Amino acid sequence: MSQNDKLVGRLLDSEQYKNLTFEELRHLLLQCGFHERIGGADYVFKHPKLARTVMLPKPHGRESRVKFPYIRRVREALQAVECIKSDEEGRYNGN
Repeated sequence: MSQNDKLVGRLLDSEQYKNLTFEELRHLLLQCGFHERIGGADYVFKHPKLARTVMLPKPHGRESRVKFPYIRRVREALQAVECIKSDEEGRYNGN
């Protein structure tokens, strides 16, 4: 199982998503073909297949975990571009 498969499994798991870090989510988005634009502490990701953007604020201080509403948006965006499947196996379909 690759690192990306493990990250996707954690992203889809209702208990483990709480511990996802900004860098892990950023890694998945970039691996799935999203382009990154940085505006201060906000990272904006755009994919050619999506009309909308995904905004992901970088946590400050000691906190490196991302809050659930942002994790949900990342998960929905990755499913919309068919980079991950929402089945119980959490398959990664990226590059």
